Amino acid sequence: LTPLAIYDIGFQFSFISVLLILLLSNKLMFISPKHEILYYFYSLLIISTITSIGTLCFTAYYFNYISIFSIISNIIIIPILPLIIFLGIINVCLLANGLEWNILTQILNGFYNFLTSFSHEINKVPYSYIDNIYISTLILWISLFSISFFILFLNRRKSVYLCTSFIIIIGAISINYIEKSKIPNSGYVIFNENKYLSVLSFSNNIGTIYINVDSIDINQFKQRHHKFLAKYNINKIHTQSIPKQPYMVFRDKKIAIIQDNKLKNTFLVPKIDINYLIVTKGYYDNIKNLTNSYKFDKIILSGDIYYKRIPLLKNECDSLGIQCHVITEQGAIYDFFNI
Repeated sequence: LTPLAIYDIGFQFSFISVLLILLLSNKLMFISPKHEILYYFYSLLIISTITSIGTLCFTAYYFNYISIFSIISNIIIIPILPLIIFLGIINVCLLANGLEWNILTQILNGFYNFLTSFSHEINKVPYSYIDNIYISTLILWISLFSISFFILFLNRRKSVYLCTSFIIIIGAISINYIEKSKIPNSGYVIFNENKYLSVLSFSNNIGTIYINVDSIDINQFKQRHHKFLAKYNINKIHTQSIPKQPYMVFRDKKIAIIQDNKLKNTFLVPKIDINYLIVTKGYYDNIKNLTNSYKFDKIILSGDIYYKRIPLLKNECDSLGIQCHVITEQGAIYDFFNI
């Protein structure tokens, strides 16, 4: 265990879950069923409730959603986990000694497939989760302070702690509302994607991704950029091929995208005046030929360009005195505004 483990998401979830179970489990056992089976499931319900509610703010902060059915699903999943861990340890020990028990491997795979399928089926239930939630780091810390005062209330039974906890929650909601009101509702982003070029334009919760390939997995795109989509409250996204006109206009920026070598040895008169010229993996010629047709402020090297070509294109831009932005090194290009 190293000090850097505190930044690990898994460590944070495990730490807060165990801490809250130790602090709250006895306090929340309002009833004590005499039957062992009833007591077992009641304690599972309490533990599931503590872990689900206690990690709620972390789930919203890191994954931008809240699971409504997590308490119910945990009642089914938690009893299975110790058995999976125990069987996993046995399997690792056997493999470490050069032994392989196929039946044990199949059992572990069966448990894994069951948990995966169960999670997917839960997510298919209508209103099983709330998506596109964004909270800032400040709100996360305020939420933790609120939980701390609620724990003090449960331990000392003083109403002042409960009132303080509610006041902090109201303050967090107010601050979150103010923060969200300051977030622009429109803009565009040229993302760093290593397989294709993607330019996202969004306005009033709806986004359009312009791509230079036939199709993309929109769900994978959402997973990669879920925090950005949640922050700007982009609920609907559809894809579109890059238009064939000479350039696209996003607010006050003219952006041209070079996808092939059709402009090789071509001279356009007058030159097309734009702000950004994006070079993608489909362009194999040199930068100088592009200056015959375009007058631009900056060259942007897309993230899908083969990594060994990037230094060559950068050096050519430097020799020509052209400003160059490498997406893979300098990050995405964006502009946000309100309309």
